[in-house]
Amino acid sequence: MTARRHNGVTATPPAPKPSKYTLLLDQDDALALDELALQMRREAGRPVDKAEMMRLLIRLARDHVEVSAFLSRRVRRD
Repeated sequence: MTARRHNGVTATPPAPKPSKYTLLLDQDDALALDELALQMRREAGRPVDKAEMMRLLIRLARDHVEVSAFLSRRVRRD
């Protein structure tokens, strides 16, 4: 149930605190991530940080069975 304030405005619950992760990349993957971030910034016309990109990639894999299947095949192969 969403809480209502006395003035009729719906109170927005606070966002959950994000978890912090460390990601170790080899030199080629780090360069690829930097290049992708630059491309996304140019296309979006605004700053796009690497954490935002990683969140979007995670959601892409979670929400699209073909991406998840591709990742599963690569993990089994490597």
